[in-house]
Amino acid sequence: MKPLLSTFNFKNLILGISLCLIFVFLTSLFVNYIIANSSHRLSKIYSSQNINNSIFFVGNSRSVPFNSKNFNSNKKIFNLSQNSMNSFQVENILKSLKEKNQNLKTIYIEATSLIDYKVQCQYSIFFDLKFFLEKDEIEKSCKRKRFFEKYIPITKINNELFYRVLYYYFFPKKDQEWTNNYIMPKTVCLDPKDTPLIKYFFSLDSQIKIRNNSQKLLETYADDKTKIFFFISPIYQKENSALKMEKKLLNSKFKNLVKFNTQLDQSFFKNCDMFSDTLHLSIKGINFISKENFFSKMIN
Repeated sequence: MKPLLSTFNFKNLILGISLCLIFVFLTSLFVNYIIANSSHRLSKIYSSQNINNSIFFVGNSRSVPFNSKNFNSNKKIFNLSQNSMNSFQVENILKSLKEKNQNLKTIYIEATSLIDYKVQCQYSIFFDLKFFLEKDEIEKSCKRKRFFEKYIPITKINNELFYRVLYYYFFPKKDQEWTNNYIMPKTVCLDPKDTPLIKYFFSLDSQIKIRNNSQKLLETYADDKTKIFFFISPIYQKENSALKMEKKLLNSKFKNLVKFNTQLDQSFFKNCDMFSDTLHLSIKGINFISKENFFSKMIN
């Protein structure tokens, strides 16, 4: 009986392992399919999906609300911004966009996204897509993560970005409607604090990095078919650091910087309704800009 029992247990073990491997294999195929076919902005830019838009916004969370819906615009705007996006990701999106879209296009880059230049391993889930062009850097900086994702793609689900990709696969229209829906607390409205992040974004050192990185992008990627402009999204603060930085950069002959803050009335910066928090414009803020025909000034 013991040999028979051992044989039975061994067969069950083999069957269990086989079923697990089949599950992992099929789930991995599903994960890769979702990433390649989702309507998430990064899936669309890195995969073989068509993008026929002519106006693009790129940057960190401060440029997320700049979309067609908030602008009430019929223009073909595509927002490629993502939380915590930095200069490394911005540059690689420009590479992908130029290779993928050969049409005339205008790209607006939020300047504070150009301060850091660091590989973010969360983007490795897009590694296998055709227009993901930062493969070498990902392999060097994210070796362990890339190893598991290469041989066991199901591990890509251990990534907050994957769940955004999954969500926009099932709700494709929502991606380009994504915006900052926070409501600024009354205490912040009455007494906005000068946070460490605001100090970092608008320091002299950051200003120098913004200038250097932006000019590098202009020299490398701007041409007759690709117009690149930079802008500084407004902030809600007692001391308007964004306005001051914009004035300094304009006075220093900063190339292709949009006059954003300098064209807004001072009352705009004191109106809490225009901001969702101290660093981000609200939907009302974007709507106001749209009604003032500010967008038309940006694209002309």
